[in-house]
Amino acid sequence: MNLPKSLLLLTALLFLLSSTAQTSADYKLVGIWNLKGISSHGIYTPSGKAVHESLVFNADYTYQSRKIRPVNDTLQATDESGKWSLTENAGMLRYYGSQNVSSYGSMPVFQGEDEVYFIDENYFAIRKQSSDSLSYIHYQREGLFSDIIADPWQLKQSRIAQPAPLPPLPALSSVCFLVNAANPAKRKKLYIEKDLFDISYNENFAQGDIVSKSTSLNYALINDFTDTSVTFRVGEESIGTRYRDGFFNEVVHRYYEVDKSLAMDRRTLNYNTLKHITHTSDLKQKGLTIGTIGISVSAITALIVAPLVSINYKNGDFNNTRYYTIAGIGLAGIGVSIPVLIICQPKMYLLTQKHQKKDKKHWYLERDNDVKN
Repeated sequence: MNLPKSLLLLTALLFLLSSTAQTSADYKLVGIWNLKGISSHGIYTPSGKAVHESLVFNADYTYQSRKIRPVNDTLQATDESGKWSLTENAGMLRYYGSQNVSSYGSMPVFQGEDEVYFIDENYFAIRKQSSDSLSYIHYQREGLFSDIIADPWQLKQSRIAQPAPLPPLPALSSVCFLVNAANPAKRKKLYIEKDLFDISYNENFAQGDIVSKSTSLNYALINDFTDTSVTFRVGEESIGTRYRDGFFNEVVHRYYEVDKSLAMDRRTLNYNTLKHITHTSDLKQKGLTIGTIGISVSAITALIVAPLVSINYKNGDFNNTRYYTIAGIGLAGIGVSIPVLIICQPKMYLLTQKHQKKDKKHWYLERDNDVKN
């Protein structure tokens, strides 16, 4: 196909003009971005060594990307490059390649686009919608923004307000209950915003490259629950993945306020997967802190402070009475602190759906409204 030289020049000129009319959103995107994780169906999966992606958006509107994925027994990298642009409202990120159309040269060719969910100085997310699923791909900036844009005016222009967070999930009452399956009159009150849970579960895979996954959710708060599942807000998540070729990858992710505002810390698990939870009440959390501090201070008092203050540094004498008094105080503190730690240890509960099991070992969750009714 041969196009007039004037048409090619006009097309290139228009693309050049669009590339120079940069907005603050464009400047936000310029830089190096690394894949942080993917959230889909209420589950956020952090990226790991076996799954990695880097995007580089340059100020001249060129881009490069590298994706690393496990294929069979090896890790394979896929590289792409081309031009990029943002729509006027920063809603769509568009990619362009180049195609030789005549002897005069090449012109930009549209290759695809992604919906931009949000951009700020440190985080960037893409929203992908298919016929049966909705997912968010999260990226985190590599290095400082000023490393990429040296012009202070441009840096100032890039600092715009952070987008609004996701709407919160439906709120529970301030309390709910763990109810014994065999004796519904036996119940344990849980405080939604205070009581912490630790959850561990394993998944095995009969096919594919992955053999098993072991997941630990720590410092978790209950956010919502139904008759079949419970949603937690997680403080720390550890995922260990074992592959059939023997490769093992472990990812530990801590969720901060920016993650929580975007609902990246929420995990929804059904009771068949969950099996059990380990519960620590707010009172027990304080007891564990007091017991740990008590043992530490008491041990220092008995082992270090008592002998040091019992020595007469002028003549070298040792005051036995003072030593036994202070050491006794330290030992008494240890004697009090150890039972506190034992009493305040977290307790494990086997979970089930309501009316599914009737034995005394299992418990189910019940809302405050259900108890009153």
